[in-house]
Amino acid sequence: MSSEATPPEQPIVVVSPHLDDGVLSCGGLLAARPRSTVVTVFAGRPPNSGAVTQWDAASGFSEVDGVIDSRRLEDAAACATVGATPVWLPFLDAQYSSHTAPVVAAIATSIGRVLDTGCTAMAAIPLGLFHEDHRVASEAALAACRAHPSVRTVFYADWPYARHDELVTARLRCLRQRGLSLQTAIESGRRASQDICSKRRAIDCYQSQLRAFSTSGLRDPRQGIERELLWEARCV
Repeated sequence: MSSEATPPEQPIVVVSPHLDDGVLSCGGLLAARPRSTVVTVFAGRPPNSGAVTQWDAASGFSEVDGVIDSRRLEDAAACATVGATPVWLPFLDAQYSSHTAPVVAAIATSIGRVLDTGCTAMAAIPLGLFHEDHRVASEAALAACRAHPSVRTVFYADWPYARHDELVTARLRCLRQRGLSLQTAIESGRRASQDICSKRRAIDCYQSQLRAFSTSGLRDPRQGIERELLWEARCV
């Protein structure tokens, strides 16, 4: 895990648990680095025979058929808004399937293949806050990055869970106890106004997810998006 600074204009890879998390958490960073890649882990299509989940119903979907295709279209539009390219992995999120250790290993392998393409200088991966999918994506991405020591690795605070300081503190403590040195990265902090404007427009592309936040009585995820938190990871 390299500690060298990454030139501001150089594209990066952002690992996203779901089809919105990368932009919600790192949209400003992506806007500042055109031609970056957003790898969404849980972008697989569920079986057509399944019942509509509570979250998908809150998102405005009435049938399982087409949910992921619709969300991929939203993600493609959001990524285009910040100048990024989406990569969708075929794994099912927790609302459709439970996770097992072999799945985590398979995810790490798939992320590693993306890191193998081109000259990836930096990967931004989720801390893995609160949600099972976020934790699995974090662990798999960390394993992939450890297998690519030339890639500078930074953790980002997963939005909207990043609002809860106690979750962030507990996860950072856990990672440090496992032998990682985590320092605030130079990219952390408030983004330039033009990058945040791009980020806000990108988030607006996720209409189904914004609907779910609203109908579920959850806080609007667009509040506080000016601040993005990143920690550089180094093995000690």
